Amino acid sequence: MGTDTGLVVLLRGLPGVGKSTVANLLRDRLAPAVRVNEDTVRYLALPRDLTDETVVRAQLACADLARAYAVTGANAIIDGVLGDRAVVEAMVGRLRASGLRCRVITVTTGLDDLRRRNAARDTLVRLPDDRIVKLFAGYDENVGERIATDGIVAEETADNIVQLLDNEPPPAHRPRGLLLFLRHGAAQVPPDRYPNHAVTGLSDAGRAQVLAAREAVARLAPTAVVSSPLPRALETAHLLDEVLGLGVEVDPRVAERTFPSFYERSYVDIAAEWGEGTARALLTDSDLLCPEGAETLDAASRRVLSALRDWTERAEDRLLVVSHGGPHGWLLAGCLGLPDPRAARRLTLGHARLTCLRLGPPAEVVAVNTGAEDLAGLCAGSR
Repeated sequence: MGTDTGLVVLLRGLPGVGKSTVANLLRDRLAPAVRVNEDTVRYLALPRDLTDETVVRAQLACADLARAYAVTGANAIIDGVLGDRAVVEAMVGRLRASGLRCRVITVTTGLDDLRRRNAARDTLVRLPDDRIVKLFAGYDENVGERIATDGIVAEETADNIVQLLDNEPPPAHRPRGLLLFLRHGAAQVPPDRYPNHAVTGLSDAGRAQVLAAREAVARLAPTAVVSSPLPRALETAHLLDEVLGLGVEVDPRVAERTFPSFYERSYVDIAAEWGEGTARALLTDSDLLCPEGAETLDAASRRVLSALRDWTERAEDRLLVVSHGGPHGWLLAGCLGLPDPRAARRLTLGHARLTCLRLGPPAEVVAVNTGAEDLAGLCAGSR
């Protein structure tokens, strides 16, 4: 396994199956190596808030800690129950996005053996028998590669895993990453005049929308954040990044198409000078307009699609793009092969909601206008 970077092993299994002992053996046999234990990372936090959200954060932190060692050449073993397939997928995505090799190994045994092992554990870590039965019934063993421990000691299990790792298959082509396109929260716009988009930020309602969505977005484990430079998008991106901690990259190519000549003009004045149709279009469908000196719809569509082409070359497994309704429609039109940039505008993206694409070429639409809380399973299942 000699390479410049280390191998990361996600060793998962039910409590009492013996994975802690096996993880310690692997740390010695794969030296130089470190062991990153999910429970240890989770219990470092005070107060010990053991909600599902906190558990997920701890598991993603384990991936980040293992990555910090592996990029220096050390092998890393992450061990824990790791019962949520979507979170395991997110951990693997983070690691592979950094160019690291990663193997998921599930150690298993039968229920009777698991109950016997649990009964033999120290009373401080032993679980109630009915809890073991319930965990066994709901645990997904078909994640990664399975190693059965029935009737063998921990040393033999470690030997089997090392042999499996020594026969590592050649690296596959990098799986196409996911693009998580999120529209900003509702903006603070005046009802009677065309807003100055250069200064318009989120409304209180829009800020609440983003705050309500951000924990679910964090659960999707983006590996980078790109934002439009317009304030309402940037504010959304920074609110999300308060829990992501990735930093926000600004890309003007995903900005909304706006008309500075109308900034802060009342719709009554605009109707008087440019006609009722212009004022109505500003309120309903600005794609229909192209005032003198303004960016054309085709030019705006081309810049968004040029960003999409660049995104397909990035190493990130899950790229979060915070943008606007216009770029969303033009992006979908391009992905669906529609010649008219306006053709996908009927596929509306609500405020603080997501559209998920699998990056190409060709790009593939996975979900449109989906609440973040509904997207995690979809993202995991679409790999």
